[in-house]
Amino acid sequence: MPQLERLKTVIVGLGRAGSRFDEEPDRGVVWSHAGAYLARDDAFEIVGACDSDADARAAFARRCPDVAVFDSLDDLIQGTRPDIASICTPEESHALVLHHILNMASLQTVWCEKPMAASLAEGQGMVDACAARDVRLVVSHGRRWLPLWQRFSQMLAQGAVGPLVSLRIAMPNRLWSVTSHAVDLALMLAGPVSAVQSFDLAELEQDEEPAKAAFLRFRSGAYGIIQITGKKNALLVEAEAIGAAGRLVANESASTIRQERFVKSENFAGYQELAVEGETQHGSLSDSSHFSAICDEIAALTRQTDTKITCSGADALATQRVLEEMAHGGIAAAGARQSA
Repeated sequence: MPQLERLKTVIVGLGRAGSRFDEEPDRGVVWSHAGAYLARDDAFEIVGACDSDADARAAFARRCPDVAVFDSLDDLIQGTRPDIASICTPEESHALVLHHILNMASLQTVWCEKPMAASLAEGQGMVDACAARDVRLVVSHGRRWLPLWQRFSQMLAQGAVGPLVSLRIAMPNRLWSVTSHAVDLALMLAGPVSAVQSFDLAELEQDEEPAKAAFLRFRSGAYGIIQITGKKNALLVEAEAIGAAGRLVANESASTIRQERFVKSENFAGYQELAVEGETQHGSLSDSSHFSAICDEIAALTRQTDTKITCSGADALATQRVLEEMAHGGIAAAGARQSA
């Protein structure tokens, strides 16, 4: 069988997600777009990259000495003909970058870091522009690719807790950097949201980002809690789903899912209590690279038209919508509603 031609890729933005996360000594798995492409060099060839920062360009040049590195997006567009483009710049520039790179006639797929855009309107414009050009848009809400959360989602869909009553997602502060993960995970597990009420946690603000807890109402009738667990150094990530038949609890640090069922209480007549049925272990962030998984999916999308995008532009828009409701619809500690 003849070997398939490698897909040509470019990377816009050579900071942490673009390449430099892999420089951290404690990273046990691939943690950047560049790293993922290099790890899948049988399927991908990086043909260009750009960043306005000289240090970022120099670090990438040391890593990939044979790849053309540009200091401007216009030069990258003029100098390359990619199949795939990664957008790894700050979110406030995602829309601008995307509209520029869509001028590349060869482009088939855009892989964009999360959150997709700085606003819902910009995100909608990105989705519409990709659709008009028939270019796929894949957004890096990475937990959708992790085995732990994929299994948790499957168990809920298969009725492990019965009809869902409540879903709690617990993560640290910072609305756009981290709570975006929490919101996307809630939507992945429980489906569309019909109402949002957020609460300001000014004492947990950090890195010039707000801290916001929230109640969500899902269209299914279940409700959700976005629980802010503290500041960023205390990394606690878990989910708890409660239904008529029992409870599931996922702990990302331990890579475990614990299943409990309601059984007849021996202590309270007419009541049920939870009993542990078992605990299973699944891959998580420490041993599963969602960057590499996304690369594999992009290769499949290019060569198999029936492959489904795990996190599409439409999925990212749904997350963006909830984040904006949280940002502008919060209740301050005194109970007064903020102006939008």
